[in-house]
Amino acid sequence: MIGYAYEDIRDQIDACNADVLLIGGDLFDETTAESDAEKFVSVLETIQKPKYGIYYVYGNHDGLVEDWVPGAKDAILNAGVKILADEMVTIGEDIQLIGCLASFFFPERNNPL
Repeated sequence: MIGYAYEDIRDQIDACNADVLLIGGDLFDETTAESDAEKFVSVLETIQKPKYGIYYVYGNHDGLVEDWVPGAKDAILNAGVKILADEMVTIGEDIQLIGCLASFFFPERNNPL
């Protein structure tokens, strides 16, 4: 059973009948319970898939997600979400979505945002 707040969020998103769903990051941090991550993934698995898909970019708290919630990245990918990490996709005819990894989580990149 998905938690009430998660069901409500899913229902609101489904009611929008959106063409694309963008998830802007900062979903996880060191205080995220594994059960909350599982509920979130359950929403992703049961949501009506938008025409152009679901996209996620990492926030500044998400860079260490695998340390905080092991398996979260794979679960999100398995739910049909495209993670944009230093890449760009074009949806529709001319809309570009760009996701960048935060350089402070990856200092070896020496790549200021």
